[in-house]
Amino acid sequence: MKRIKTAIGSSVLAVAPLLLAAALPAAANRIDRDLGTAIMPGANIVMFYDMQAAQNTAIGKAMEEMGEKFGDLMEQEQGSNMRELQRKFQEGTGLQEEDIRYMLLAVDLDNIDFAAAEPPAIDDLDLVVAIGLDKALSGQQLVEFIMAMAEEEGEEPKVRETSHRGVAVYTFTDIGDALELEAEELSMAMVADDRVCLVGPTAALRAAIERSTDGSRASLSPAMQGIEHSVQSGSQFYIMFTMTEAMKAEAAEAATKARAGDPSAAAQKAMGTLEGASLSLLMADDAKVALTGVFGTEEDAGAMTGYLNNMVISSIRMFGGMMLGPRPLPALQSLRSHQDGGRATLSFTITAQDLQTLREMAEAQPNMQMH
Repeated sequence: MKRIKTAIGSSVLAVAPLLLAAALPAAANRIDRDLGTAIMPGANIVMFYDMQAAQNTAIGKAMEEMGEKFGDLMEQEQGSNMRELQRKFQEGTGLQEEDIRYMLLAVDLDNIDFAAAEPPAIDDLDLVVAIGLDKALSGQQLVEFIMAMAEEEGEEPKVRETSHRGVAVYTFTDIGDALELEAEELSMAMVADDRVCLVGPTAALRAAIERSTDGSRASLSPAMQGIEHSVQSGSQFYIMFTMTEAMKAEAAEAATKARAGDPSAAAQKAMGTLEGASLSLLMADDAKVALTGVFGTEEDAGAMTGYLNNMVISSIRMFGGMMLGPRPLPALQSLRSHQDGGRATLSFTITAQDLQTLREMAEAQPNMQMH
């Protein structure tokens, strides 16, 4: 069951990433538009990943190689074979890894009760994943692959085909076990001449199809637009997040409990005005990473910047140094924090040397050998 779960996760949902647009051939505008239709009004999370652009950088290639080696190790420990699954996926769909260009995830969290004892089921989420492809893949091809893999593993998900706005929608039931998701059903559709795959709970997917067929997409909320400005220009990967009203209320209440004299008190109070945050990676020979919080006032952003500089960065360097010993990890020394108006940013740079050091540390652990 774990193999089919991994196969489907890697082929259909293996996506959790983002929206920007760089040149595509011929159907560029259409594909960019249909990727964007995954974003619903009021989205609190938007993640985007420009896979091809990232993998064409030196640091992206190094990260991918390291990830593959760790993946090989995990497969050895768990008895799975991801490479074999990839081979079957390629044979079943005709797609190669380089044919996946963009990935986007959008989620609206407003109706989620985070105080509930159980996490929300996927069915209850307003969530859409969009995957932009370099060549066409019919929905029927993808369905046939998923069903064949499920049958091979003894799973028996069911699929029904319907139509919404003239677009074929494939809805899987009893798919939760195969994906290890709390989902009774999950739907999938191909748009933009079969070059964008949309995946999500049925209601959310149908709404995305409506935006696609109407030739429109939801505008980012004013709060999300503010977060968008904190993303490094040209980033191949980013995540943007805005606080829901319930989150803001909880954060504001927690801020009132900051203890006088506590070195973190000012930062705790600042968290009471947090509007959202972003994480972005700008990749070339190295990867510039920026984690930015957007606060209600410049004073709060300054308090958080001071806390990061005076407490967080020094602690990370101290504990990192204890773990590393003589091994070099330039990322630690590159840690910086700065303020720009109501934004507080923690940044650092990942180099090839950092990846080499992390690999050496992993290989020094028992049962950890990467070849």
